[in-house]
Amino acid sequence: MTTWIKKLMEELFSTNTQIDASARAGVVLSLFGVAMMAGRFITSSIRNLTAIGTKVITFSTLLAIVSIILMIIARGPVTGIIAVILAGIAFAPIFPTIIGVTFSKFEPGLYGSIFGIIFAVGLLGGTFVPKMIGNLSVGSSVQKSLPVALFIALILLVISLFIGRIKNKES
Repeated sequence: MTTWIKKLMEELFSTNTQIDASARAGVVLSLFGVAMMAGRFITSSIRNLTAIGTKVITFSTLLAIVSIILMIIARGPVTGIIAVILAGIAFAPIFPTIIGVTFSKFEPGLYGSIFGIIFAVGLLGGTFVPKMIGNLSVGSSVQKSLPVALFIALILLVISLFIGRIKNKES
């Protein structure tokens, strides 16, 4: 997200030639970080988060899907800003909660391997998805390439529904 939010917002701010689109887009990128930090802080205050973790992941993924759709349909910076802040809040709890929920389904002796696999898969997404979005936006716009991010979010939704069906190790 952070690799293309600034470019997206520059595109959305560029409709107004009276402002510095790059500077304003940078502020919006910072708002994404603030929203993510706030979202993680808020979800860290939920007691026994792992017990409802699959629901949190599913809800957060649905919120992420809504935010990406808003980015795709945005015709100006206001909708874009709302979508970016919503995305920060949506994506905030997903990774930490996936770790907690996944750990609850396996024996502690496997945690290192499980964490490594989750992190490697996450890095794959962080490596290839921004590149695909960048490649697709050449000669077009970031906005037109965002269905890639939407597709990945839909895959995460399917995974979250699947994770919810796996029994915990105590069961």
